[in-house]
Amino acid sequence: MANDVTSAVASLAKAPGFTLTAIVTLALGIGANTAIFSVINDVLLRDLPYAEPDRLVMLWENNVAREKAMNVVSPANFLDWKERNQSFSAVAGFFDRSFTLTGSGDPLEVSTTAVTSNLFAILGAQAQLGRVITAEDEKPESPRTIVLSQKLWRDRFGSDPAVIGRKLNLSGEVADVVGVMPADFSFYVKEGSFNGEPALMWTQARFDASHRIRRGRYMAALGQLKPGVSIDQARAEMKTIASALETE
Repeated sequence: MANDVTSAVASLAKAPGFTLTAIVTLALGIGANTAIFSVINDVLLRDLPYAEPDRLVMLWENNVAREKAMNVVSPANFLDWKERNQSFSAVAGFFDRSFTLTGSGDPLEVSTTAVTSNLFAILGAQAQLGRVITAEDEKPESPRTIVLSQKLWRDRFGSDPAVIGRKLNLSGEVADVVGVMPADFSFYVKEGSFNGEPALMWTQARFDASHRIRRGRYMAALGQLKPGVSIDQARAEMKTIASALETE
């Protein structure tokens, strides 16, 4: 083997151009293979970074006319799904919003996700500073509350812990900063996103009688299966609920 290695080194030394090409080709091949494995590992092999990820499922409408099985959801349907199902321990809703942040440096358009208060509990996510959105925040009389992403907290507020309790101006509406999420927290569903990018902050979603009118579709929904309930059982029940709503 020593003789073979010596002979190979001598041969490569006589052809530096070929040697360089071979080394670069091997390096690119190994690098590409590593990158591909990293993507597969992150997307397919590694569990989602949430509590009990095997119980998490997305709920979509089926747009028959457009042949789209993952269509955004009407708030009225979301509320009925939430009330009528027996398969999920919780169903959370979320949708994109956009606010212009003023009063703290230059005006900044901030990609925001409005969420029901149970979303963070379903994901098993806690704030790094302060708290997440709660059911109390969803009441009509409660002020608007926002939870900052680590990126927005760092870039806009210099990672200042005193930001908790601070009042910000969001498109002319006063909002209270109640929390900052950890750096490793991310919740982004591309199919349900309209602005095409992850949220920089989260605020509470609110529903009233007007949302019972079946018009407009702009939400996405996340369900947490009850222990022992399979995805097939949940799917069958949701089809039954959908048929009942169609009849009604």
